[in-house]
Amino acid sequence: MRVAALALLSALALAGCASELPNPQSACVVARNGDCSGGSLQRASVVGRDVPGMVFARADLRGATLMSNNFEGANFVGADFAGATLSGARLVNADLSSADFTRANLMGADLTNANISGADFDRAQLGGTIFPDGRVCAAGSIGRCVTEWEAPSLFDQFFGIPGW
Repeated sequence: MRVAALALLSALALAGCASELPNPQSACVVARNGDCSGGSLQRASVVGRDVPGMVFARADLRGATLMSNNFEGANFVGADFAGATLSGARLVNADLSSADFTRANLMGADLTNANISGADFDRAQLGGTIFPDGRVCAAGSIGRCVTEWEAPSLFDQFFGIPGW
């Protein structure tokens, strides 16, 4: 019942009905330059939206599906993305400092010039992700960005190169 209620609240918020919500701080409206500070989009699905400049500081985004969105210049300071899907998301110049990406899927996301200081990428899927310094993470990068030249070849893996 609680899950159904949260899903309804999220759906109303995404439809732009935040003023009709019983607790407006529990959900937020995703819109260009909108503010969802401390809000919740837990397990919500927001796909393919152009919403640069959003503020999601300390937002609860656990388990959310946020694929292929343009979050350029957004503020995600301290946001919780644990288990979220951000594959293909554009996070260019975003502030992701102190965000929690534990077990999140960021495959193919663009973090060019983003601030990731203090962010936690523990067990996050990072294959194809563009990191702030321009590195492209190799397929299979989990928890840290491994570039193609750092990744062992199949030959090296098969024959057991020390350190791998």
